Amino acid sequence: MSFKFKLSVNNTVFQAELAAIDFAVRWALEKKIKINIITDSQSSIEALRSFRSRSEVIIRAKENSNMIGGQIGLARVKAHAGNLGNKLADHHAKLATIQGVEMHLLTPYSCLKYRISKSLIREWGEFWDGSQSESGHT
Repeated sequence: MSFKFKLSVNNTVFQAELAAIDFAVRWALEKKIKINIITDSQSSIEALRSFRSRSEVIIRAKENSNMIGGQIGLARVKAHAGNLGNKLADHHAKLATIQGVEMHLLTPYSCLKYRISKSLIREWGEFWDGSQSESGHT
């Protein structure tokens, strides 16, 4: 069984990894079954174990996994180490970018901060270039 979801261009790979884990947890809750989630995302595992997260995706995933108690196993495999299951997961992740159903997540703060900074620098550059040409300096 496989599910394919795609996120917007404003979302991060980290968010995609966490959203996939959260989806698997919610699916197990609904089916009332025990599952093992195997991921190559060390950062996702660390985020789920952290007590300091403010991310909506992480908080929701933690709440859902707490609801199911000991019914979820979470393990890590090395990325790009020839693991057949991991290769298959990567293949389906690529397919999801084309065939996946839209999943809506909030744009991360880091993305907003980057875009605002980039826009301000561009505008400042345009202003600077305009003021230099008006004053006769090049």
